[in-house]
Amino acid sequence: MLTLLLGAMLTAALVVGTVMLLAGIVKLVLSLVMLPFKILFALLLVPFWVARMVLKAAGFLVVLPVLLLGGGAVLLVVVLGGLLAVAFPLLLLAGVAALLWMVVSALFRPALVGPV
Repeated sequence: MLTLLLGAMLTAALVVGTVMLLAGIVKLVLSLVMLPFKILFALLLVPFWVARMVLKAAGFLVVLPVLLLGGGAVLLVVVLGGLLAVAFPLLLLAGVAALLWMVVSALFRPALVGPV
């Protein structure tokens, strides 16, 4: 019984391997038969590929200045926003320091030196 099962498995493996080998050979033969047509169509499509690349490059050259100006504007807004975010809390401290200086300078006036 075991030898019958092993024989069936070996036969199935050989059939599957043979089918896969034949499929590979058929694929290889079809690829070789179709190769001249692939080369012909590739040569026919080269002008369209070149035109596509030229149009992409032209579009890029048209859009590039707009993107650079937009990026510069965004960078300017971000930098100004960052500076303002840092400056506003410092303005509060500067105001407190100015008030303290005014109070201290009013309380401690320098003495007059020299003839009055």
